[in-house]
Amino acid sequence: MKPLLRQVLEHIAPNAGLTTEAIDLLVKGAEPVRVPAGRSLYAGHRDADAVVLVLEGAGRVECARGTAQGVILQLVPPGEFVRTTAVLAGGSVSTPVLRAVAHVDSWVAVIGTSLLATVLARLPGERLVRLMTYSCNALANRLVDHGRMALLRLGDRLLLELGTLAQDFGRPVTGGILIDVRLTHAQLASLVGGSRAAVCRALGALVSRGLLVVQGEYFVLPDGPLRLAPVRRRAEPVPPPMHVPAFAPLPLS
Repeated sequence: MKPLLRQVLEHIAPNAGLTTEAIDLLVKGAEPVRVPAGRSLYAGHRDADAVVLVLEGAGRVECARGTAQGVILQLVPPGEFVRTTAVLAGGSVSTPVLRAVAHVDSWVAVIGTSLLATVLARLPGERLVRLMTYSCNALANRLVDHGRMALLRLGDRLLLELGTLAQDFGRPVTGGILIDVRLTHAQLASLVGGSRAAVCRALGALVSRGLLVVQGEYFVLPDGPLRLAPVRRRAEPVPPPMHVPAFAPLPLS
């Protein structure tokens, strides 16, 4: 899967500030690993400060709650970095606050501390800043979205979250944009901070209003006046920092 690793790195290079030398170093030193759904993205790697690059599939960042699935904070698409092991509770390395697992069967590349330090040391200053900005964008976007969600009704929170997922995992189909990642109602409820029953009712309301099509564990945002701005494809540049997906609020009456 080295060709896949190079392909992903070359795709994100313009936005992430990666040079040809950096790409060559990462391809040589990082080993792609297939991670089954539900297993740690770190694939048994013992380096507590390692960084994971999602190559194919999807990652999931959640609050750690023992062996049970925690509250889902983010689904991570291909081309984004994940680093959660250094986020700890009370400064104790034995109690991680966040964990990253494979949402579906996925391919990732684990970048160890030594390799990462070598790559960062060889990047020019401007490109280093660009890489840091790129790696922080996803978290910044999630923080903005969660801040907005606190002020929204459940139906609007669903539209906002589905818009974000469409930007990360969307592909065009007849009549709309398919969010091409499997997502149960319970997982969607965890993402938007609602109960499964309430989310099911809200989804039904969105479907009846023509704002959503549900196909089992997949969702389609239909074409029409409420469609989001053009969805970011995996072959297109990543949007600028702090981009917040547009959505149409539901009426209060």
